[in-house]
Amino acid sequence: MTSDDLYEMKTNFRMVMASFSVSRTGISAFSLMVIWITLRITGSPIISGLADGLFSIPLLFSFIVGAFIDRSRHKKAIAITAVVARSAAVLLLMAAAVLHVYGLAVLFIYVSVVAVGFTSDVTNAVRAVWFKIFLKEEEYQKGSSVMNGIGSIAEVFGYILSGVFLFIGVMAGETALAAVFLIAAIPLFLIRHREADLHSSSVADGLRGGLRFLAGDRFLQEGLFLTLVANMAVAMIGIAFTVMIQDVFQLPAIYLSFIFIAISAGIAAGSIPGARLKGRLDRIAMPLLLVVGLAFASVTFIRSAYLLYIPVFAMGAMIGMINPPMFSVLNRHIPSDMMARIMGLFNTLALSMTFLSGAIGGVIIELSSDRSLFMIIGIVISACALSVPFLGAFKKETVH
Repeated sequence: MTSDDLYEMKTNFRMVMASFSVSRTGISAFSLMVIWITLRITGSPIISGLADGLFSIPLLFSFIVGAFIDRSRHKKAIAITAVVARSAAVLLLMAAAVLHVYGLAVLFIYVSVVAVGFTSDVTNAVRAVWFKIFLKEEEYQKGSSVMNGIGSIAEVFGYILSGVFLFIGVMAGETALAAVFLIAAIPLFLIRHREADLHSSSVADGLRGGLRFLAGDRFLQEGLFLTLVANMAVAMIGIAFTVMIQDVFQLPAIYLSFIFIAISAGIAAGSIPGARLKGRLDRIAMPLLLVVGLAFASVTFIRSAYLLYIPVFAMGAMIGMINPPMFSVLNRHIPSDMMARIMGLFNTLALSMTFLSGAIGGVIIELSSDRSLFMIIGIVISACALSVPFLGAFKKETVH
């Protein structure tokens, strides 16, 4: 590999991260604005939680999307088209906020969320392939740390922007959000990469190949188990914190933004030592996951909104430390020509069990309280952590 090739790889990776950071900013702002606007229109935690959960519905088809992306020679064009379409989908949320027809407003919100979720699924699949191509194997853990850090900082800006956008008004705020998504397309135009010629086979063959690959890799199976359980629990926090801030503490939207800013700041901070963690993967993952579970459970006993930020930052920091070593090992296991479909398969199988988590969280809140939901989330994640020593493949994986 020549020095020019290495320079092009690094430049391409920077462009991918630039687009990713802007997209993550927009999506973070969008996710909070959707919950807030839906709860304000409907007054229902269940409908609002379902709006949050619908973002994950397109991820049920991530395996199919991934198989298509793996076999496409037009990844750049697909990614740019998805980013532009995402900007257009935001306009539906704007329309919902100004409509005075209840059912139609809810429909527009749900369609907007699904559309943004689908375009995000497409760009995530392309980015997964590019991550593998534009980095060398010894750079996976550092690259994952960089991506986590940049993504978390971008989320902080997104959560701040959500409060600002809601403050300046729905029309102006949603227009600005659509512009943010459009800006994310600019770095994609600057990527210079020639796609390799692919062997001819159908998407169906690609799907079968992905399933066979997963069936033959015990580590991926165990990783999928952890992903499924953790996603089911963590996916409920959007509606849980929204209800806590809006209804329990009766505070404005900016305080909800601060909650997710604290999580993202923790992830960004945790990603720095996460890039340097070495040793057996099970010994890294178990204590960090256990702290996440205990931090969630502790929210149950907090009676001041200002004290919420302490456990929230702690859980973010632990997640930030876990991600780089986990992602590094995952990248070692998955070949580049299967990256999109295997990561898509993770999303599909995990989210087929968890896409209704937001609505389930809403039901728990209706039947008991938001504090009970935090305790349930904490117990589930703690149990997940305690199961790690019993996962044989995790014991065999070492982070170098």
